[in-house]
Amino acid sequence: AVAAAELEGIPFAITFHGPGSLSSFGPTYDFLLKEVILPSAPLIVSVSPEVSRLLSSYLDLEAICYIPNSVHFGNSEKDMPDCEENDSRWLAVSRLDELKTPGILDFCVKAEKLGISEVLIVGEGPAKSDLALALTINGLSNFVTLAGARADVSQLMKQSCGVAGMGRVVLEAIAAKKPTVLVGYDGVKGVIDKPFLKTASESNFSGRGLPTINLEEFSEQLRVKSNPNTIFENHQFAKSEFNELKSWRLFKEKLLAAGIGKPTAITGLYHSLVDIQINADAPYLQNTEIAERLAEVVCSDNYHDPR
Repeated sequence: AVAAAELEGIPFAITFHGPGSLSSFGPTYDFLLKEVILPSAPLIVSVSPEVSRLLSSYLDLEAICYIPNSVHFGNSEKDMPDCEENDSRWLAVSRLDELKTPGILDFCVKAEKLGISEVLIVGEGPAKSDLALALTINGLSNFVTLAGARADVSQLMKQSCGVAGMGRVVLEAIAAKKPTVLVGYDGVKGVIDKPFLKTASESNFSGRGLPTINLEEFSEQLRVKSNPNTIFENHQFAKSEFNELKSWRLFKEKLLAAGIGKPTAITGLYHSLVDIQINADAPYLQNTEIAERLAEVVCSDNYHDPR
């Protein structure tokens, strides 16, 4: 993407969505990202203060534009509706992979013990069968319904009595004016109110760095924070701070002001690969010949940088 933008002479932005965005895929990738792209990118966007702090190891904080995750909020100013009489279930929305299913399982176990009527889980992933087995072992097969991937999640949220999940799910649930539970990778982190929402936004509503609460704490938080006033306050605050209209306006403003950066060694590497192609079975990030080409480009007069 960076090569394409440089070759076309157009602005580009790089968005870092979480710590995984800075994961290493080998020395060639690390060098291109951290030594070539980051110092020269016209616009670098971080979706959370957590990611901004990680990026500050490689560039000044002033060079990072914080634009939080955000969702669509309707124009309705109506107060919180009550649970619809025809559906007393809670909805959990999550990708079902080995990282996220432990948290979803913890929510289901605690929800059943607290007397919630049923949990509907929407989502697919490679750990779906493992989650189904764990639910069976915990005696929750009749309590939880695995609905798979669905295209009507927003409608399901409106019909449910509450929503559990992480990331954008938290914001979408608040936009739907529902009691919302943040479920982290290892378990239930808490029921959302305005102060907790502010805290959770530090790590993009992932629950990282937050303690997993026990059954008694969960029960008390549900009792205290599921009232219409708290839910309405959540909605008003999130509509102000995590509204996609605000985020897209800021993104457009920053991108137009960023301008076009000078071509970097990325462009030089592209031309080198086009002129003399490499025929090899190894993945390109692990290909020693590409690393040698990159070394030649970096040391050439066109792209030499004292760093």
